[in-house]
Amino acid sequence: MELAQIIVMLSALMLLAMAVVAWQNTLQRKRREARLTRYIKRKEAVVQQDNALMHNWVTHNEKARLSRLLANAGFHKPQALTWLLLAKFGSGVMVAAMLLGRQALNGEAIISMWSLTLVLVGYVLGANGPEWWLNLNADRYRKKLKQSAPDAIDLLVLCVESGLSLNRAFERVARYLQGQHSAMAEQFRVTSAELDLLNDRTQALNNLSWRTGIPELHTLATTLTMAEKYGSPLADTLRQISEDARRQRALDIEEKAGKLPGKITLIQMTMIMLPMLVMVISPILSQLLTSLA
Repeated sequence: MELAQIIVMLSALMLLAMAVVAWQNTLQRKRREARLTRYIKRKEAVVQQDNALMHNWVTHNEKARLSRLLANAGFHKPQALTWLLLAKFGSGVMVAAMLLGRQALNGEAIISMWSLTLVLVGYVLGANGPEWWLNLNADRYRKKLKQSAPDAIDLLVLCVESGLSLNRAFERVARYLQGQHSAMAEQFRVTSAELDLLNDRTQALNNLSWRTGIPELHTLATTLTMAEKYGSPLADTLRQISEDARRQRALDIEEKAGKLPGKITLIQMTMIMLPMLVMVISPILSQLLTSLA
């Protein structure tokens, strides 16, 4: 076989391999777009159902506030708002019923002003219980995101410098962070999907800031939006954001270290001074009680 024929065959094989890879990438992209389209349609259907369910007893501002609270706590399912409202109502009714049942077991009048006040207070406390729990989870979720933000932005810098587009960079970083920083990986995965699907890329970046509620990702979203608008170099912009995030994390650590002496002093007063005070006062109290007896 001549050399020219070998070169032609190798070239044909390379072209065939490139065509197969391109076909696989196109197929994966179409599957991802179809999956995202189904997700958005299902989400819109759930939102319409939720709007019909909550139209008469939940205001628009209250729904927006609870939706953001759920997003900040890491709950992104379309049905999360409905379940939260049902949990608020159910826990309020349960606490009110428990207090009313206690009144009945004690033989007190159920229909009275005191019972009505007790039921109202119990319902308010029970209905706010899920929100308090969500606030605690949101604080923990934000702490996880703040800890992983500098590393995530550094990985974004590497991906952008290697020539990846912004949406592919978010997708690649989400894959890298899945093992150690699952919260940030989830946020970046959602952002990558929205960058692929939404016509307005700015909306996808703003959604990232809205869901997380931490300054580092808010700065990231704002800066990337400006870079997309004015054509600024993404790598330099991301590197500056990463340095700012690391500086902020160092300041947070220094602030926590500065609060330690006060906390240690409080522990010392509780664990050392209080027992000493009891030891000093106990003989005096014993003599006083003996003399009075």
